[in-house]
Amino acid sequence: MVPVSPTGCATPATLTRAMAELCELQPFVVNAGLAWTPTYPAIDVYGACGGDPREGDAVPDAEALYLRGKDPRQLSGGSSLTFFF
Repeated sequence: MVPVSPTGCATPATLTRAMAELCELQPFVVNAGLAWTPTYPAIDVYGACGGDPREGDAVPDAEALYLRGKDPRQLSGGSSLTFFF
């Protein structure tokens, strides 16, 4: 069974998963402020869980998280793999 939207169309998540499986890609997750530490492999950029945007900045350190996420050494986990942005 393939998950679809209420209108019967494949969702973007379904298409992304199919592409990753067909191309044999290993996706990675970046933890930029999850409420709980994931039980699967993830790269941590040490963000805090977001707040209520009605009460101020939902992610006060958004710029710092963005810059840490752009650091190829952070994303590669110390490997020699090169990232281009």
